Amino acid sequence: MTSLFKQRFIEMTGKEIPLDFFLYSCLEAEKMLAAAEKRAGGPEQVECRYLDAALAEGLTATDVGAWEQAIGTLYAWHCKREPALTESSMVDIQALCPVTTEFAAFHADLRHLYHSVTSENLPLFNKEAGLAPVWTAVTKVIDHKSSFAAGLFEEFFAWTYNNWEAPVYEVGSRPPVGRYAPPPRLRTGGSGSVGGSHGGRPERNDRPERSERPERNDRPEPGNRAQGERPQRDGNRPQHDSRPQRDGNRPQHSDRPRRDDQPRQHDDERSIQQEKEALAEVEKAIATLASNPSTEFVDLPPTNSFQRRKQHHETNERGFRTQSVGEGHDRAVRVSRGTQG
Repeated sequence: MTSLFKQRFIEMTGKEIPLDFFLYSCLEAEKMLAAAEKRAGGPEQVECRYLDAALAEGLTATDVGAWEQAIGTLYAWHCKREPALTESSMVDIQALCPVTTEFAAFHADLRHLYHSVTSENLPLFNKEAGLAPVWTAVTKVIDHKSSFAAGLFEEFFAWTYNNWEAPVYEVGSRPPVGRYAPPPRLRTGGSGSVGGSHGGRPERNDRPERSERPERNDRPEPGNRAQGERPQRDGNRPQHDSRPQRDGNRPQHSDRPRRDDQPRQHDDERSIQQEKEALAEVEKAIATLASNPSTEFVDLPPTNSFQRRKQHHETNERGFRTQSVGEGHDRAVRVSRGTQG
């Protein structure tokens, strides 16, 4: 049976990868690269990073020609490491992993190069407002080297370096849930103020105090009870402490033998006997199939799930195929020829 992941892989082979699938694949590749650098002790310890300081010599923030030459050298180095970046075909599911992995390394080197020159992060990627010199050089180099995936790479840069602001909602225009929900209001004093929150109810300190109950010693004596009150118990009735004690000849609870201390050898012997009988049925079934070529399968006697598992294992080890048939107490193992699929 083909798994769902393998079925989707087959369906996407030879088809251009969806944009959202490509973007999040690049994001996952960058996370894996960052984890590998952390385990190795730094980016200089990872072979996929180009950290030659001479590449930043002579670069300025506004020189498009110098950026184009430096980025061309950097991208050519990554293309040499992974030829999938320069293949003249679409990015399908088979080319996705090598392309995104090497592109993530190129993106990390690009960030490092720009920061070493300007001490700043990469600027926004906005074609409508005009690209910065570094982005102009990047798009030109990628269009020349990887024309088949240039659009996907530019979409990733536009997705990553975009000036997105959180929308501001008016009070009452949306449910107060989610990331941009207003913070909870503190309950302050004042019943009529906004955020005051008891709605006019008195504070706990303003509530009237309960009347104190009389102490037990202050209760009236039996002879002074008012009419209708419960009388005292009859003096002739035995009290709780005058109950007869348990017979001394009767064994106490602590003297009884614990159930865990009882021998359980008969249970182990029964389990061993059941296992022997179950495996003996396997031997009979295999002998029947070996001696009668016309017999397609043999059903073993019903048994519990533990013994059926042992029968499955033993039969498969002998080169025969098994399956469970029946329901409930009639559940049993069916043995047939052929290797286990």
